[in-house]
Amino acid sequence: MKLHNFIVLTVVLLLSTQELLAGNARDLAQPSAIKSTITVPTSTTSKMTVIAPIRQGNVSAGLVATPGRTTVQKPTLPSRQVIARPRGAGPNLIVSVKYERDVCPADESRLRKNTFNARCDLIVTVKNVGDVPTDSENGSISISLMYYNYRNSLQREVLHINNLGINQKRVIVYDRFNLRDFRRTATITVFVDTEKLITETNENDNRAVFDLM
Repeated sequence: MKLHNFIVLTVVLLLSTQELLAGNARDLAQPSAIKSTITVPTSTTSKMTVIAPIRQGNVSAGLVATPGRTTVQKPTLPSRQVIARPRGAGPNLIVSVKYERDVCPADESRLRKNTFNARCDLIVTVKNVGDVPTDSENGSISISLMYYNYRNSLQREVLHINNLGINQKRVIVYDRFNLRDFRRTATITVFVDTEKLITETNENDNRAVFDLM
């Protein structure tokens, strides 16, 4: 009786084991219905923003943002202002007078006592120190040389020179033979542009006074 029960239990166990093994074999033979999906991450490229160098001075460069790219604006150069040079103030004549040598003795006249004659030429210099050339209508500038002789009579000679440019000068030699019969205290006066035909920035420096002895 016991043997019969043991045999029945063994047969039941064997059948259960075979059914389990057959089920596993079917599962292994059947293809998988679910496929694995590999997700590739989307690569994000970070674009480098190029900034244009800014020049020294009033020069600027800006960036313009547009979809998908960055555009660099051209530098804006400062506008150049045209500065007009101011016109000159005007001409200005000055005059000076001296002997041709530092010391020039005078000879006393044989005819009259205390009356003298020059032994050296007189040098007269006229210069335009203004910032505009002279514009005399007749193209010349008058120069007057005056002194009083022993009779107190006015001796006068008028000379002319051409218009003068900026910082230009003229030298006039007044002959010594024209300087005669003057007293010891006599002086010579030189005027330039006596008629004031030229409009100058300074009208008060057109005269020079020189002691003859």
